[in-house]
Amino acid sequence: MGKPFKIVLATILLIVIAICTLPFFIDPNDSKPKISAAVKDATGRELILEGDLKLSLFPWIGISTGKIILGNAEGFQDQPFATAAESKIKVKLLPLLSKKIEVRRIVLKDLALNLTKNKQGISNWDDLTASADTKAALLPDTDNGKQDEQSTPFTIGGISIKNAHVNWDNQQTGKHIEIKDLNLNTDQFTYDEPVDVDLSLVVLNDEAKLKESIKLSTDFTVNEKLDTFLLVNTDLQTTTEGESIPGKSITTTLSANDVALDMAKQTAKISGLQLKSGDATLSAEITGTDIKDKPSFQGPVTIAPFSPTKLMQQLAIELPAMQDANALSSLAINFDLQATADSANLQNLVMVLDDTHIKGSASIKDFALPAIAFNLVADAIDADRYSSTPDKSSKPIASPAIALAAGANALPVE
Repeated sequence: MGKPFKIVLATILLIVIAICTLPFFIDPNDSKPKISAAVKDATGRELILEGDLKLSLFPWIGISTGKIILGNAEGFQDQPFATAAESKIKVKLLPLLSKKIEVRRIVLKDLALNLTKNKQGISNWDDLTASADTKAALLPDTDNGKQDEQSTPFTIGGISIKNAHVNWDNQQTGKHIEIKDLNLNTDQFTYDEPVDVDLSLVVLNDEAKLKESIKLSTDFTVNEKLDTFLLVNTDLQTTTEGESIPGKSITTTLSANDVALDMAKQTAKISGLQLKSGDATLSAEITGTDIKDKPSFQGPVTIAPFSPTKLMQQLAIELPAMQDANALSSLAINFDLQATADSANLQNLVMVLDDTHIKGSASIKDFALPAIAFNLVADAIDADRYSSTPDKSSKPIASPAIALAAGANALPVE
């Protein structure tokens, strides 16, 4: 038994030595023309590999590149479609023998994408998606409907995109948006398993003269059919800057415990939703149906007590002159939301403004031609505290209904 074992051990050792030494005898740069030709044949685009290709074979089959340039679609050749200063990808060798794909990590540095839609509405990536769909449709169905059972296990050790840059030019609308400082990091990705995602980017809108900084962190899960998504412990922060922004800068944070989307069933459920901006905090539990065909959302919404005065100051909105310095010091709102793509209905509406309690309902039937309908009842309101100057000649108000109308007229519409 000892001799056969030594033979097997020696054979394995020779194979390992051969794999490890192959990169010293094989120059992957000799394959550059073949790689470019294969990309040209598959996409119709030119691929330029400016840097050296480096190959590794054990325990990971991998390749790293220097600068790569992918040409643009026909009619968009003024600039390349994509460039990257460096890229790396490695696939583990041994799992391939059992039909498992394990990618160690995908790395892209200084990625630049130029996305364009011309005046005819054609995008410079339409040919890529069209060719992929066409090839998928032409593939023979050899699994007799058992593709899901025989699918190849797929794992990515992580994705790292560093300092990416995206230009979006819509020639139909004349809008141009620039995304810079885009950084994306994920840990190991496997279907139906949560993956940590950290994303940051800066969006520049020259037309609106706005700069928006965005940060996102979440645990993301997707199924193999790519139609069921789950986001857990999601935190999104945006800071918008510009001359048109009150106070020239505003920061908003959005968080949610769970966000579940089922595109096959067209359902959505958002639990523990919380939106903060300045001194105001909105909380909600939202469910959605027919989210693709005829979206409808419903659920309870709460706006925690906050000071409208402080919020106006934070937004650099000039406060109106009022007799009572404590007026507009507290506002809280609760309602049940029913919303569609073009309407909103607020039922069981309860508002507390300073010492006034208001109940009822409100609705907007058409966002395009907004008409607000409301049915509100207030217990009492002191109109004088919201007015700018005391009116000594005014007579006592006869009823609560008249007081409410007078008070509403006195409230600052801003």
